[in-house]
Amino acid sequence: MSPEGAPTDQQVLVLEQRRVTASLAADVDELDKLIDDDCCYVHFSGSVDIKKSYLAQLRRGTCATPESHAASMQCPSRVHAASPPSGWTP
Repeated sequence: MSPEGAPTDQQVLVLEQRRVTASLAADVDELDKLIDDDCCYVHFSGSVDIKKSYLAQLRRGTCATPESHAASMQCPSRVHAASPPSGWTP
């Protein structure tokens, strides 16, 4: 059972699929909506990007492998990668 106001498991899965799809497409506008401001990426190389620097790389086209980034996001103290947008229903 989800705490009152928290997204359901199904909502989290839908949002996560949207995030992965946006990552693969380098859709910066969608990612900006979906990624929590406190999230960071820990790359396989060990380097770390915060949301702002990761989205900047995507905008510049300097993110070499968005596919690998789609699975490597870490959100400290978060159960999910994003909160449902206002008025969103599954």
